[in-house]
Amino acid sequence: MFLLTLGALATEPPTCPPAEALLPAERWLRAVSLDLRGVIPDPADYQRITEPDALPADLVDEWLASDAFLERAVRHHRSLLWPGFTDTRFVINHHRINVSGGIWRSSTRDRLYRGAAGRTCGDFEATFDAEGRPVPNAQGREGWVRVHPYWEADPTVTIRMCAYDAQDTVVSSNGTVCADQNGRNDPNCGCGPDLAYCVSPDFVTDLRASLAGTLDARVKAVLTADAPYSELLTADRMYVNGPLVHYFRNQSKVPASVRLDLAPLDIAALPDLDPWEVDHWVEVPVHAGHSGALTDPAFLTRFMSNRSRVNQFWNAFLCQPFTAPAGGIAGLDVQNPTLDLANRDGCRYCHAIIEPSKAHWGRWTEGGGGWLDPAVYPSFDADCETCSESSLPCDDACRRYYTVDPLSPELDPFVGSLSAYQFLPDAEHHRVDDGPEGLVEENIANGRLPTCVSQKTAGWLLGREPTADDDPLVAAWTDELLASGWDYRTLVRSIVLSEPYRRSR
Repeated sequence: MFLLTLGALATEPPTCPPAEALLPAERWLRAVSLDLRGVIPDPADYQRITEPDALPADLVDEWLASDAFLERAVRHHRSLLWPGFTDTRFVINHHRINVSGGIWRSSTRDRLYRGAAGRTCGDFEATFDAEGRPVPNAQGREGWVRVHPYWEADPTVTIRMCAYDAQDTVVSSNGTVCADQNGRNDPNCGCGPDLAYCVSPDFVTDLRASLAGTLDARVKAVLTADAPYSELLTADRMYVNGPLVHYFRNQSKVPASVRLDLAPLDIAALPDLDPWEVDHWVEVPVHAGHSGALTDPAFLTRFMSNRSRVNQFWNAFLCQPFTAPAGGIAGLDVQNPTLDLANRDGCRYCHAIIEPSKAHWGRWTEGGGGWLDPAVYPSFDADCETCSESSLPCDDACRRYYTVDPLSPELDPFVGSLSAYQFLPDAEHHRVDDGPEGLVEENIANGRLPTCVSQKTAGWLLGREPTADDDPLVAAWTDELLASGWDYRTLVRSIVLSEPYRRSR
């Protein structure tokens, strides 16, 4: 009998309502609540329904004003901006410390401090000479000292640290600033006061999470203040918490492959936040030329080349991904192609747009998020030209940010110029000065950006990408968004109260 029942059930599978059916008000309300808050409505919410084909607009407005909606909006924007730094290293290995056998130390300074790789300090309390230097034993090992590390909120908590690593020197007897790059090669430099110059594994985790969190904080700030949504991409401010304040003050001058130097903000004016204050976010101004999320260190270090920054902006905010035509790209077999991708056969299909657009990020470092301040890095540097054309060595800044080693005669006209100007026509040099904000304003004026914001928001809430049949409605939502002064909640409200939403959900 049980098997017969299963057979009978198998012939009557559950069915879904017709695709064109309108959700009844109760199910419509439930869908809106799940999308805007992530929870189902309370019984009292259902009781506020008074018409079979309408939702209580005031209830929807209450949900849009809730903290839960902020969290949902943040999640949506993570899908646009892709923050995440699981394996990114922001501080060189010389300033990374770990614990072994209950004693903390650097694993890369053994030769500098003790004369041989792998030679650790000893498990005994350190002694010091008259000049305050650790005294090594016969094996060349110094002992440990107790130090309160900056990442511990309780000032009574101390750890055992190898005495050479624990040196709290700010400027060594050799004149070395210990928090800078040169400090790694000076045996008189250690981890600084309270180990401020070094990073522990837990602090690395906090720093990565904090950097990603700057974009979340930016989205929340725009929505909390009911500011124009466009400020997400144009505002000249960023957000910092305790780990970021500590990093910019003490560790940004010793970057690994990822650089956030020059810092985008005035380090001396940073708020007084402790390194463990991970959930306390403070708005701070950034230098002129910055453009909201598009120059946030989190975006710049997530997308480390200017071409990748253009690509993500086009995907997330212009809804125009760079894809090859259906028949593929022709002209890639040309012999000795030009280095100018905007004019190279085949490549120009995409790069005619990408190359001039990437110049908008020309004053931000690739491989990181440092700010190339015009006062420090002019468009043309005569010293970089001179070193390139002579036997004089070029300094680090010239090698990193300027054209000094032309790979081809095609690059000769750009020697001594900031790399952003390679193959950039004179008439488009303004793009470097305009920054990403110029690109945003250009695409607001032509309507692409507000239209894409409507499309992406509709895709989130409808559970599907809008089709060509939806174009008139997307256009209407875009008009509402602009008429409201870029009020994002107005856009979301219009979508969830629309007939397509009621059919899709």
